[in-house]
Amino acid sequence: MRAKKEWGNEYYDRNTNVPLFAIGEEVLLRDEKVRRCRSVKLSQPWIGPFEIFVDDVDIILRLPRNKTVKVHANR
Repeated sequence: MRAKKEWGNEYYDRNTNVPLFAIGEEVLLRDEKVRRCRSVKLSQPWIGPFEIFVDDVDIILRLPRNKTVKVHANR
């Protein structure tokens, strides 16, 4: 079972692309919210830039007013 699980993980990871980010780099975050009384087509899809605080598969971004948010690297 363990060998089959490892093979499955390797097979899945073969075609994945992990974006490479560095600590201190500024990135844009995709805004998935649609504000009240606004059109989806006319609203801006990106917000930011935000500074990367911790780099991993789950990235922690530093927001204004000393808040942080945990976001997956694909987002």
